[in-house]
Amino acid sequence: MAMLAVSPRLGRPCAKLRHEEKPIDEPLSRMNAASTGQTGTEARFLDAHFEFCRPEYEAMLRSVGLQPGWCALDAACGSGRFLPLMAELVGPRGSIAAFDLAPDNVARAQALAATWSDHCPMEFQVASLTALPYPDATFDAAWCANALEYLADVELARALAELRRVVRPGGLVAIKDSEGGLWMFAPGDPGLLPRAWAAGARVSAPFHGTLRARTARRWLERAGLLDVWQRATLVEMWAPLRPVQRQYIARWLLQAGAVLEQAELSAADRAFWQRQRDPEAPECFANDPALYWCEGHILAVGRAPTATRSTRALGAAAGRPGGRDATTAR
Repeated sequence: MAMLAVSPRLGRPCAKLRHEEKPIDEPLSRMNAASTGQTGTEARFLDAHFEFCRPEYEAMLRSVGLQPGWCALDAACGSGRFLPLMAELVGPRGSIAAFDLAPDNVARAQALAATWSDHCPMEFQVASLTALPYPDATFDAAWCANALEYLADVELARALAELRRVVRPGGLVAIKDSEGGLWMFAPGDPGLLPRAWAAGARVSAPFHGTLRARTARRWLERAGLLDVWQRATLVEMWAPLRPVQRQYIARWLLQAGAVLEQAELSAADRAFWQRQRDPEAPECFANDPALYWCEGHILAVGRAPTATRSTRALGAAAGRPGGRDATTAR
């Protein structure tokens, strides 16, 4: 049986939420929405997306630098698919806190954790990225994947300030989001997806947010984090697809088509997205025998300053015109 005991460092009991697999009403289903109504947050869709990207997602998390014995935060954990690897990285002497805005996702993550054995203590709760329910300097590292794209710019700044606040001096903040400019598919009109993304960004917060991911490093720097680095990763698939791959692509196309019903599109583009309504239909793009699918993801990692590092960084910035990187200032 998995240990759901609380870490002494976290110091709070873990309330268990009830998880039930139940049908979602049609509008929410087309949007792959959880109980919050947010597009693309329903647990089964998140599970399919994680399996679609598993090798790349796990490589990104491994590259962050989590260490054995650390207390780590999975911020906006969704259905909890990153938790097994996080638990492996921090080991049995470490601990993990996880939260999500959707109670159904928190319950799903708890239920999954209860089936694992020999992992570190974990705590689960419902919470918001912009108001974290943890004391200052609680964690050695915070990980936030596929969630900041839902926030407006002012909310993003607040969320990053919160992540920095709950990480100890010298600890890590890692953020990972999709980057819409790195998505593409074939065969077909190569301009169709960029046009859809631009149109979607005018009516949908996540479409807008994923076009901001390329600037993640600068956002972390503005939040006061140091030693920030950023890396892009592509996830590529070719037909024939495995069932989970086809399921994810078909559900994503259905979701995008539902969002784009509110957007201004040409007649030809609108007709394409209308054809994605039935994932089982031969004309659904996920069933194209020549399908190529590519999506891009951005990972950015920074370190919370210590008092000494913060003072030095401020002094260096003051003496460096334009705030250029030390490697480029001459």
